[in-house]
Amino acid sequence: MTNLIEPTELWQFSVTSYQQDELQNELLGWQNSYDGNVNLALFCLYCDDLTIEISDQELTILHNYISQFSRKFTQAIRVNRETFKQQKAQINHYEDIRHHLLEAELLFEQQEQSLLCDMMKRDAAEYRADVSVPNNWGRYQALLIHTSNTDNK
Repeated sequence: MTNLIEPTELWQFSVTSYQQDELQNELLGWQNSYDGNVNLALFCLYCDDLTIEISDQELTILHNYISQFSRKFTQAIRVNRETFKQQKAQINHYEDIRHHLLEAELLFEQQEQSLLCDMMKRDAAEYRADVSVPNNWGRYQALLIHTSNTDNK
């Protein structure tokens, strides 16, 4: 089994894509409304571009795993950063601390993407979708809606 999705290439795709205001707003909307993971959404979009189809089972596993990791690490840094921002008048060297927390958050974001790539190791023959353009991002949205509806019952 090989890892045909390279974390560094995914990261570059993500940085470029996330700079588009419309996409950034859409992804943050899914994160805030449905507890979506921006890195998994970008991973889905990247796989769509590469015509790599993620199975529904894989998508659920990826979502559950990366959500746990994110809550434990990435989101913890994000929460601290927001807390410090609200209390910045009381914090000496706030800008330096904010900068370092943001760097730490980005390192965790990169680790999330690397974990997603590692979890998708397959034989090369298994990588290409049978359809011309898979809709991984659309299926991830459907999973988020379904999970949200199930959680609210």
